[in-house]
Amino acid sequence: MDIRERLLKMVQTFFVTFTASMAAMYVYMLIFGIDTLHINNITAVFIMSVLLNLTVLIFYSKKEISRLQMVARNCIHLLINIMILLATAIHMGWISPHQPMQIAVFLGLVVVIFSLMSLRGFYQSKKLADNLNRRLQERYKE
Repeated sequence: MDIRERLLKMVQTFFVTFTASMAAMYVYMLIFGIDTLHINNITAVFIMSVLLNLTVLIFYSKKEISRLQMVARNCIHLLINIMILLATAIHMGWISPHQPMQIAVFLGLVVVIFSLMSLRGFYQSKKLADNLNRRLQERYKE
């Protein structure tokens, strides 16, 4: 995948990231009984979503990478995302660094959403690969 395709994919996934982040914020607010949502929070989630999408550039490579390299990149991606999210959450006052339960719930939400979005990407790639394989089989049967 060249850089242009990667950037287009980033734009496409931004909205999924933003929606998932807003859903996680809603769940977090329900868990901790927070009943007000300020525009500053929505703006912070928007900026945070942009930063999270930029981290997808970690996966850019002009050559094919091995499965081990992909796993390593996924781990690095998750760690960078956690750092961005924790820094934003602490800066915005969404979590207190002195409240382990808040941090645990927040990290749990991050891992769940990251896993769901990774599975979504995996299944989209698998669907594309299956479709391409089916077309190749049909073409070479003739």
